[in-house]
Amino acid sequence: MKIKQLPEDFVVKEIPSVKPIGQGDYIWCILKKTNWDFLKLIREISKVLQTSRTNISFAGTKDKVAVTYQTLSFFGISLQKLRSLKMRDVELSDFEYNQRHIKLGELKGNSFLITVRDLEPRYTKEFLDKRIEGAKKTGIINLFDSQRFGTRNITHLVGKEIIKNKIPEAVYLYLTKTNKNERKDVQDARKFLAKTEDFKEALKLFPTDCKWDIAMISHLSRYPDDFIGAIRALPKTLRMMFIHAYQSYIWNLTANQLYKNYKENIEIPVVGFRTILGNSEIDKTIKKILDKEKARPEEFKITQIPELSSSGSKRSLYIYPKNISYRLEKDELNKGKNKAVIEFDLPKGSYGTQVVKQIFV
Repeated sequence: MKIKQLPEDFVVKEIPSVKPIGQGDYIWCILKKTNWDFLKLIREISKVLQTSRTNISFAGTKDKVAVTYQTLSFFGISLQKLRSLKMRDVELSDFEYNQRHIKLGELKGNSFLITVRDLEPRYTKEFLDKRIEGAKKTGIINLFDSQRFGTRNITHLVGKEIIKNKIPEAVYLYLTKTNKNERKDVQDARKFLAKTEDFKEALKLFPTDCKWDIAMISHLSRYPDDFIGAIRALPKTLRMMFIHAYQSYIWNLTANQLYKNYKENIEIPVVGFRTILGNSEIDKTIKKILDKEKARPEEFKITQIPELSSSGSKRSLYIYPKNISYRLEKDELNKGKNKAVIEFDLPKGSYGTQVVKQIFV
């Protein structure tokens, strides 16, 4: 089974919860992007438009290896300038005026159109009919997927160091932890910094496309002991991802233990500083996981970087894909194999890749 063999194999469209009213100082529009890292793209758009990143707002981030449609809002930029924006694999359309910016989380959910390739003959229509019917009736475990933890799979580990107020350790982990999937020049730069702790020399070694690493190292080359400043050199959205990733990691551990005992849908806490754990089976499970992690809910109130504090929330154990349908066809990219093209809608915060992974097991 292959997901995202091509960016076009994964199409996701936001289902908005608000609409612009047609007048005001802000311009809302639909961004279509193909195979772009979202935060990198926002940075590049701000450069092309010669505006601050803070003048661009969005309801949610989206996958890189995909074709995605999402709402952006702009402040202080003319409609003519937005219409004339030309960037590779980027389109802006459906321009509307509004009296305010779009806020993070202002969407009902997302619609997915996913092509699953390289399917063996055992994935028959009868097999898939049964799996999809099961997904509609009993649901899909609402796990956070790998996108939440970053391509290097360290985002949650950095978040753990931050909640423990180990800020230098968090920074060094982010900058020096190598990953075999990274290019050799990036790995070499990380190894050099880990060995020497020489920020000025490391700045010469990190490739220019390592924008976030360079932002942190640039700060540290000027202020070698200001690790909090290094974290703050990143956009707040990215900084918050560290904390959210660690919360998601704990939630996934909890859900993977509880789903065996709960066939009905339940709410599981996403642990934050306002989470109060009692004596229910759910809370006892979370306590055991936190004990093993040597973490406590109150630590999500981060004294050294208060703006990263997270009070917590709740998340359903199961999700039920809506408007789900599929078709089975010959796979033109993988000889002798089939592909399934599957469509469905999910509430915000849930992962289409998890639906696919749990159906095609």
